[in-house]
Amino acid sequence: MHSLYSLRLVLRSLAFFRLAWVPLLTLISGCAVYAPTLPSTPIVRKGEVEAAASWHLLQTVDGHAAWSPTDHVLVLAEGSWRPDNADTTYFRTKQAGVGAGLYQSFGNNHWYLAGTGGLSLSHSVRGYLDVNDFFVWPFGVKLVEYEAWYWKYYGQGYLAYHHTVRNGPSYALGSVLRYSTVDFSSLTRNGSPLVQAPASYWEPSLFCRLGFRGVQVQTSVGLSISESLVGDADSYYLPQSSFVLGVGVVLHPLQWLKRHQHQPASSQGPPALLD
Repeated sequence: MHSLYSLRLVLRSLAFFRLAWVPLLTLISGCAVYAPTLPSTPIVRKGEVEAAASWHLLQTVDGHAAWSPTDHVLVLAEGSWRPDNADTTYFRTKQAGVGAGLYQSFGNNHWYLAGTGGLSLSHSVRGYLDVNDFFVWPFGVKLVEYEAWYWKYYGQGYLAYHHTVRNGPSYALGSVLRYSTVDFSSLTRNGSPLVQAPASYWEPSLFCRLGFRGVQVQTSVGLSISESLVGDADSYYLPQSSFVLGVGVVLHPLQWLKRHQHQPASSQGPPALLD
């Protein structure tokens, strides 16, 4: 009787351990295939060009190029890439998109208000080990791979304050709110097709720039929050919320060229503020 009772305790402990392990493993690896990116927030005026590249916590490289062909109008192209060479737990993404919008400067050109919209096409692959049956370890472990193609449509607005000291540093502080909708054109699990309803996200973020002569370092921090409820079956393959932190470089090549061409041979007195 004592041996039978001890055996039952061991089996119950193993069952509890399995119930605790599987959700933890799923939480770590997950099966979400949507990869949020930081919003592009160019600050350009007529004839100006901006290029930027950043790296964030999800090991993703983001980049954008923007141009203002005429007053109050901007066009942009953006993309992201996340390589992952791991064999059993990995998440690889590629994304490319285009957008356009309107902007307005005010407050002696220190304030910059813009609204943009666009679309992008993304491809993502996520793989991880799945535990099917703890009691037949390791034969109960198999590789699960999700592959997705999806379109993302977004609209956003952002406000920035920027200032430049003549012959000195420039800086900018801003905030942005983006609304994104993700629509899957293809989603598979180990080659078998799955169905996923479209989902929408609110994605607020803050950014700060600091630099000299058309070259700035930018730091960004943001969130991606799903409109659906946590645990909603319709958004099983989409993350409910994500945190994104990025650091990158912003270039204004035309501004750098103009300042380099018109740089005086010598200067006297303290630097003056640009209005």
